[in-house]
Amino acid sequence: MLNSILESLLLTLLIELIISLVLGIRGKDLLKITLINILTNVPLNIIVSILYNYMNNTIVFYGIVPILEVFIVLIEGTYFKKLNKSIIGPYKLSLLLNGFSYSFSLVYVILEKIIK
Repeated sequence: MLNSILESLLLTLLIELIISLVLGIRGKDLLKITLINILTNVPLNIIVSILYNYMNNTIVFYGIVPILEVFIVLIEGTYFKKLNKSIIGPYKLSLLLNGFSYSFSLVYVILEKIIK
């Protein structure tokens, strides 16, 4: 479980930091994005891992995870807004970053099923 949580965190950070750089975010704002992601991604993945043990993986990934991601977008947007007034549209930024990382994971899972 720890390995999957760390893999998920690292992949999420990689994707979201690349998108942040493309958007022109630099310096301390990148550090804040990293710290906020650690605070939200780890608990999210612990919850998802627990749910995978008790429920159908398809229901968890396609049903529950998108709902949890909405909460993550709101939580991260709130943190972005409180921590840095220079981030324009903190909720839009959160939605964009989480949208890219979730979309990437969705494509990855679908491709993984096709290849198997």
